[in-house]
Amino acid sequence: MHIYRARLDYTLILAIAVLLTLSVTFIYTASSTKALENFGDGAFFLKRQALRILIGGLILYLAMRIDYHEFLRFAPL
Repeated sequence: MHIYRARLDYTLILAIAVLLTLSVTFIYTASSTKALENFGDGAFFLKRQALRILIGGLILYLAMRIDYHEFLRFAPL
């Protein structure tokens, strides 16, 4: 397996970070009352979404570090 350093598109990373921040904010403001009533924690859905964002970011980072040609072994043509 070949691991290499990819050049990052910082504009794309910034756009994704802004969208993720807005989405987490909207989830919190829209669901905090319901989460407090049902789960006793106003930030219940916020924490779940943040955890999923972190897991997705980790998977994205790992996939980014692997040369995409390596995936061809798993998808024979």
